Amino acid sequence: MKHVAPRALVALLVGAAAIVAWRTGGGADVRASPPRSPAAPAPPSHGAAGLEVASRLLGALGSARLDVPSLAAAQPYVRAYRRTMPAPWLDLHGQAASLARLVALRTGGDAEPQPTVRAPGRTTWLPEARAWNLDEGSYDERACLLAPTPATVAFTMSVPGRAHLRLSPAVLVPSPQTAVFDVAVVDGAGRRTDLSHTRVAGADARRWVDVDVDLSPWGGQRVELRLETSTDRPRPGEAAWTPPPQARDEGAGDRASPA
Repeated sequence: MKHVAPRALVALLVGAAAIVAWRTGGGADVRASPPRSPAAPAPPSHGAAGLEVASRLLGALGSARLDVPSLAAAQPYVRAYRRTMPAPWLDLHGQAASLARLVALRTGGDAEPQPTVRAPGRTTWLPEARAWNLDEGSYDERACLLAPTPATVAFTMSVPGRAHLRLSPAVLVPSPQTAVFDVAVVDGAGRRTDLSHTRVAGADARRWVDVDVDLSPWGGQRVELRLETSTDRPRPGEAAWTPPPQARDEGAGDRASPA
């Protein structure tokens, strides 16, 4: 019996210590609910209504109506601009394949001095920028539709509801003329509606101009979407371009010839 009391006392002390630890350690605190993220909005009643689908016109170029009579005449100017190539991953043939391009426009401007290298014997070497890849700067590259003026490219399509057409006209080669880009819709009854009219002055070449066209009024209809290019005389306030006395490498076809 003389060993029972110490054992009971030890058990009592251990129990008291456990109660103290439980209270001071937070075991007696009221349990809080775990944090939850805000309730997500209910999905739309129709699954497709909550989705945005993008369709690229270049993919439909093979079935488009093409009227680009100046394409052959424009090829030398396109070849002189070295930051362009045929658009990849498109199953296009004939004239349609020639219209689909990847084009990179330099965003840092055109002011760049001609590099010179002095060689032994007091001679000066003018390295060709195209051959030696000397041009520096940042570029904005986009897949585009080559449409030298005058041109009409027409797509027959069914317009989805709430559709928008997003495009970015640009002029690859500076020109004394102003380039004009028009977007129009011809409905099933033959009625034409002009939707967008963009003018790019000759001195504003090599700059993308973003345009957003609302096609929702024709949602659910089958229409002809027309993209048209033409030239016009510069209006007051439009910067006309004049050829410099000597064109640099990017070259005579890239800077001194009209689009």
